[in-house]
Amino acid sequence: MTTEPSSTSWRDVFAMSYPRPDWGWGAPGRSAPQRRVSSPRRALSDWLELARAVEAAGGQVVVVPPAPHLDLPGLPYMAQAGVFFVDHKQRPSFLLPRTKREERRPEAMYLAGFVAALGLRPLVCASIWEAQGDTLRVDDRRILHTYGVGPHARTA
Repeated sequence: MTTEPSSTSWRDVFAMSYPRPDWGWGAPGRSAPQRRVSSPRRALSDWLELARAVEAAGGQVVVVPPAPHLDLPGLPYMAQAGVFFVDHKQRPSFLLPRTKREERRPEAMYLAGFVAALGLRPLVCASIWEAQGDTLRVDDRRILHTYGVGPHARTA
């Protein structure tokens, strides 16, 4: 695991943010019965297991430190972290998610600052897009974005 990607293809690079010590999943604005609270220690253990599995499968994990000043409980979820790619001008870039749930949108702003500090060009998706979870890599130059329809669709 690293805080800087070493790949030039970006094909197997994944952004992951570990849970803070005070982490507990409960979306802002939800009432207490709707919140699912989890153990921060268990969440970190699960995160490490997933990160190690990604690397054992040949991927590279770029560790995004959690935001110390913002409560972003969804940030540890790798599938919604965005996607690394190289644009048509060979510039390393990062496509930021635009999640359906409004309370998750500050995560993209935080990620934008992180990837910009790495020298990558952050791009904002114009439509609703839930990030890596809705992305399939075809090859080094092509990414297929899936989409859903209906009231529970994640991506526009």
